Amino acid sequence: MKWIPMMFAMAAAAPALSTAQSAAAWPIAPGSQIRILSPVLGDELATATTVSVAGDTLIFRRGAESSNQALATSSIARLDVVTGTHSRKTKGALIGFALGSVVVGILRYATYQTPHCINGPFGCLQLDVGRGRNAEIAAGFGGIVGAIGGLIAGSGQTDTWTSVALPNR
Repeated sequence: MKWIPMMFAMAAAAPALSTAQSAAAWPIAPGSQIRILSPVLGDELATATTVSVAGDTLIFRRGAESSNQALATSSIARLDVVTGTHSRKTKGALIGFALGSVVVGILRYATYQTPHCINGPFGCLQLDVGRGRNAEIAAGFGGIVGAIGGLIAGSGQTDTWTSVALPNR
């Protein structure tokens, strides 16, 4: 079972394969989706839409609120902006392959029974490759099914958030 350690290594390397995000430029364009972390707004990221930027002040609207809020850049701890969308197909497929192959391989290894020959129309047609090899073959099929499931699960689009380099920082 030499390929199982290789699959674990590929699954562990998946986060390193993702692209790095660079900082977006200030000022933010009106209408942009943003996330703001500021002590003024609480201790969680607040999602909002940019209305305008006036100097070092960000004017935005949160959710369905009709009133605008203004916040100086000096009171913003973190600011992110949506720069597009992406999916997680590769990551989902790698995780699905790893999980499918490991789970099915272990189950097949644990439940293996030596086959008994049942005479059919062509005589006794059986191929016993042993417990380990049988588990490897099953793990390969389990990995393929898991990869397809992970690909489907990771195909949904999600926002790509990029941090904004604030002025005077």
